[in-house]
Amino acid sequence: MILTTWRATVVLWFGVYHLLMHRLGLWFGGSSPSGPKRLRLFLERIGGSYLKFGQVLSLQPDIVPQNYCEALFDLLDKVPPFPYSEVEKIFQEDHGKRPDEIFDIFDKTPLASASIAQVHRAVLNGRELAVKVRRPNVVRIFGQDIAVLRSVASGVGFLRIKSLRWLGRAVDEFSAWTHEELDFRYEARFMRALLENATDNPTETVPSVIAELSNDRVLVADFLDGPTVLDYIRNLDNPNTELEARLAEIDFDAEVFAENIVDNFVWDAFQHGLFHADLHPANLIILPDNVVGYVDFGITGSLSTYSRRHIVAMTLALTQAEPDELIDHFLRIAVADSDADPALFRRRLRKQMDDWTTWKGDTPTFTMSYSLFMLDFLTLNRQTGVGAMPDALRYLRSVITADGLVARFAPDVNVAADLERLCRRYLEQDMWRRWASMENLGDWTSAAVHLVDAVPRVLENLVDSGDDSGVPDPSPKPVHEPVVRRHQRKAAWYGLLAITSIITAFADSTPFVGMLDLARTATMTAGIGAIMFMVNFFRGFRRQVLRHGPA
Repeated sequence: MILTTWRATVVLWFGVYHLLMHRLGLWFGGSSPSGPKRLRLFLERIGGSYLKFGQVLSLQPDIVPQNYCEALFDLLDKVPPFPYSEVEKIFQEDHGKRPDEIFDIFDKTPLASASIAQVHRAVLNGRELAVKVRRPNVVRIFGQDIAVLRSVASGVGFLRIKSLRWLGRAVDEFSAWTHEELDFRYEARFMRALLENATDNPTETVPSVIAELSNDRVLVADFLDGPTVLDYIRNLDNPNTELEARLAEIDFDAEVFAENIVDNFVWDAFQHGLFHADLHPANLIILPDNVVGYVDFGITGSLSTYSRRHIVAMTLALTQAEPDELIDHFLRIAVADSDADPALFRRRLRKQMDDWTTWKGDTPTFTMSYSLFMLDFLTLNRQTGVGAMPDALRYLRSVITADGLVARFAPDVNVAADLERLCRRYLEQDMWRRWASMENLGDWTSAAVHLVDAVPRVLENLVDSGDDSGVPDPSPKPVHEPVVRRHQRKAAWYGLLAITSIITAFADSTPFVGMLDLARTATMTAGIGAIMFMVNFFRGFRRQVLRHGPA
């Protein structure tokens, strides 16, 4: 109760200052700070989830004025730290020792400090480590914020305020990811999974976790030595000679690095279904050869196979300006309120895409950023009562963050074009992966074997029956037919089947989606036909050489 009253006092003080002191020019103790700085100070003082809100705003230059973005950048890594005595207290309670008794070297001054934790550099047995320590009382502070938000959402529901009905779902989501982010054991599990997924990716580095020293409020992992993207963004406005020399030494290219961020994010989401969902610039480390190093995995997203396929189809429909396709696939991963209006959603989205797209011949071009489109898209979801399922929603919001980040330091990178390229690449690989699945191979092999076994018998019956009606004679083969002749005839039919199947499979080299089953069946049938041809040919040859009698 005391903490809530204090935060309310902070809000009131800043409100009074802004309305009176700043307007009248009455600032005691020096010159009045600018509006952006006042906003940053306000968010720092009130703390908790409001700091997270300020971090999100700092990455949206298309929505928030540039000077506000620059002021809010300090919320990413320069929030005032908590005292080292609190760090010692946490280690004493959890490990029974002070940090300097556990590590060979432990830097008491934090490298970075944000809304939930601060990070210290340490060395253990020659291994450089990053030690993340959770802020004292942060669980209670966030809990109070969520309780307030739940009360507001309940009031909205009680008063049936239609325009704010989305608030309840937003509070539930905020509560879910806050629970994960405040417990570092979730982050450690995510890091281990993402590290395994990144094993074969040369442009992605995830640090290893030291499990025996980590728990719910302390996380110890390998230290990634390099400047952050936030350092680079700050350097754009205030050049730093030392930083520029370091970036030149590791061959840093902003556009290549930005494309690697997008590639890694989308590929992790589509290929593995697990992705880093908090891509703000303080969490991205610039490593040699434009490799992206990732830290702070408190917010991690996951996608089901079902959601992935429809999100890929949505992305392609968007880049090709096909609103009906986009809507159809979105509705498959959407949840609708009781009074949702899908028809209104369709009409408004078609109009928005017409307004945002220009055509050069048959090629569509967006006239606005991907971030703004997705923000308007999510706003339209709320207005019409049609929203995405939680896993898809987290992905869409992460794309907005990634696009805002790339626009900030590599504005020439076309995120929409990269998304289209990656989606097509995923579809191509997913197609072949599904083809090559053991279950699918088994189904098609069984079907091909039955086909290969049936066709020669039908053709033989047609030839032997001499029936002009085309109906095969079901009567059994005469027992006096020589074995050699029977094997030769089977070999001939299998050979004919193999040749026909090969011609069918390679009649068109373009793998049309609608022809995938036919081409694949023909290829497998040709292979089996060729094998059966060889088997029967050599059986007949062997019988002829050995001069075996009739069956």
